[in-house]
Amino acid sequence: MPTPIPDDAPPSSPEAANPEAVAAFVARWQAAQAAEIANAQSFVIELCGLLGVEPPRPATTDPAADAYVFERPVRFEDTADAASGRIDLYKRGCVVLETKQGVDAENEARGRRRSTGHGTRGTAAWDRTMAAAKRQAARYARNLDLTDAAGAPVEEPVPPLVIACDVGHCLDLYANFGHPQRYVPFPDSRTYRVTLDRLGEPAVQERLTPPRGPARRGPWQTAPTDRGRLPIKEAAPLPMEKSDECVCGRSRHRTEAS
Repeated sequence: MPTPIPDDAPPSSPEAANPEAVAAFVARWQAAQAAEIANAQSFVIELCGLLGVEPPRPATTDPAADAYVFERPVRFEDTADAASGRIDLYKRGCVVLETKQGVDAENEARGRRRSTGHGTRGTAAWDRTMAAAKRQAARYARNLDLTDAAGAPVEEPVPPLVIACDVGHCLDLYANFGHPQRYVPFPDSRTYRVTLDRLGEPAVQERLTPPRGPARRGPWQTAPTDRGRLPIKEAAPLPMEKSDECVCGRSRHRTEAS
């Protein structure tokens, strides 16, 4: 069976994301551009520190034990030919995160970057790259099943969240509440993109961190009243209610059984 994430992470600190720390983090990472491979893991680790949550753990050779790691291997089962990939950041029952890194238009115009990395931010090409990163993360989420020591298939929980991250610039949040094949902007299509300069906003910090107090001692499952917050602890998708509103603001799409 896949190893669950034990609740041994250090408690979140209310002072973890104070204005001075946020300003220093933003200044440090806005200067890093067009170098995803060099920067992605350092960025994620420092972001976890800023938010007061546990960083990813060392990976092993056993995917069943790797509940919260960088570079989690995945074998694609949705194609006829054998193919595989690696998830940039994976947390069991919670999130799949795919990283990219573009470049600011101002730096490109000044000739300060020989490479534009994954595109010039704000352009149509960059938008397509970020949309492709979301699709890639969602594909990883659909192909997470693994095998145990005897070779028998073991089903992984479907992550309720995927994130497309432009390192040093933004986090695009998508949620799946009871719809394994569909991830939609979270909490809605207007505010799903969190740019670094918004990390100081209390509402954004609440969205990116687990609830504090006794509730964080056990697996925290996303509930209807919590859909404005992204759980860093373990989470599970909700069954879809016909009467619910979709997180994108429209009436929920009907389930196959409806």
